[in-house]
Amino acid sequence: GNLGAWEFDATGDLVWTNGTRRIHDVDEEFEPTMEQALDFIHPDDRDRLEAAVESAIESGDSYDLEARLLTAEGNRRWVRTRGDVLSEGDRPTVRGYLQDITEQKDREAELEDANAQLENAIEAGAVGTWEWHVPEDKLVVGKEFARRFGVDPERARTGVELEAFTSSIHPDDRDRVERQIEAAVADCGEYEAEYR
Repeated sequence: GNLGAWEFDATGDLVWTNGTRRIHDVDEEFEPTMEQALDFIHPDDRDRLEAAVESAIESGDSYDLEARLLTAEGNRRWVRTRGDVLSEGDRPTVRGYLQDITEQKDREAELEDANAQLENAIEAGAVGTWEWHVPEDKLVVGKEFARRFGVDPERARTGVELEAFTSSIHPDDRDRVERQIEAAVADCGEYEAEYR
């Protein structure tokens, strides 16, 4: 799981496991201070993580965050870190884990890029896409499809009733199309229709 663990207390004592050291690209003898550990965190994420650490020490709040870090060898990584308070009082101790989630973040970014490219291709080709969740009667559609039927594209991304679309079909064609849809659902089959 590419995991590491760590522990710190209110005095600033910090302990890393070898897994945490590997994620940070440091050798097995490296014993960081809290300040050194936070220096690995991307500047845009550092304040948020530092506030979570301080809150854990002061009020006993656990945290579960994702943050970027720059390793000792200059590698950029995404990590998930979770901290839980073990003891309170004069010397509260927080223990947690660190997981390298860089590959997951890279896949999410690739998927977002692919979805954006697909949406652009659909719009350029004047093609509409849709998915109907029959039990909930929620039709989730692409932007072009929603626009063509006069439905707000943002609303359609989360799902609208089928009637929001069939009501836009010409009255002379509507009954026929609705019967074709009902038959396809009843038979778990397909349908193809042309209509105004």
